[in-house]
Amino acid sequence: MSDRLLTFAWNCVVLGLIIVLGAAALALVYMALLQLVSKRLDQGIAPLAAGLSLAAAVYLLARHRDELVGRDLA
Repeated sequence: MSDRLLTFAWNCVVLGLIIVLGAAALALVYMALLQLVSKRLDQGIAPLAAGLSLAAAVYLLARHRDELVGRDLA
């Protein structure tokens, strides 16, 4: 019983990380694009790089979610 509860809790933590970090990546990229459109290149490059790297990390986290929570695919 407690094993199922811990698995459920870990699954919720991983899904929560995907959601929160994905929203943060979207916000950073959107803010960077607004900075770049308003011709502030020096202020727009850093959030763009941070948002894209965070988006790549979220993609990898979502892709390997089943391995993180311990589910076998076979």
